[in-house]
Amino acid sequence: DAGVRTRISDDLLWLPYALSVWWEETGARDLLEQQVPYLTGQRLSPEEHDRYFTPELGGQTESVYRHGVRALECALGRGVGEHGLCKIGSGDWNDGMDEVGAAGQGESVWLTWFAALVLRRFATVCEALGDSERGHRYRDTANSLARAAEQCWDGDWFLRGYFDSGEALGSKSSPECQIDSISQSFAAL
Repeated sequence: DAGVRTRISDDLLWLPYALSVWWEETGARDLLEQQVPYLTGQRLSPEEHDRYFTPELGGQTESVYRHGVRALECALGRGVGEHGLCKIGSGDWNDGMDEVGAAGQGESVWLTWFAALVLRRFATVCEALGDSERGHRYRDTANSLARAAEQCWDGDWFLRGYFDSGEALGSKSSPECQIDSISQSFAAL
């Protein structure tokens, strides 16, 4: 029953991604309309990197669809960095990137590609459930994110991101992580 609360940035995108796949494969509303409670637990303090704890059931119940919306809104609420990319937090797909954005300004090209993909796919779910305005907003946001990620071409490949300092990660001139497969793979996707 226990789990970890972190500042890892991609966690919020997986539920809306899975719901999008569910919708595309089944077209069934039953899962999306199912009412489930939220979990609750103490937020991380500013100095905490993560915490392993047992959450409790919260007092609020909403549809699984609304859980997906809230996850996306929370992810979008973290904002973008100076290059228009999603902030990496304490890691994205690669938890080993936990110091790239430890001060809150680091950015991830991969996360930006993934967020754009999730937003586009989830927009279809929104529209199918009569939430067209949100669907349009998600598509517009996805297009903005994709344009920002496309600007991260380094001449030979896409960057992996930017450190809190603004220094490029994954550049052809970087001493480390000169090319990172996940950014290239998601650019193709």
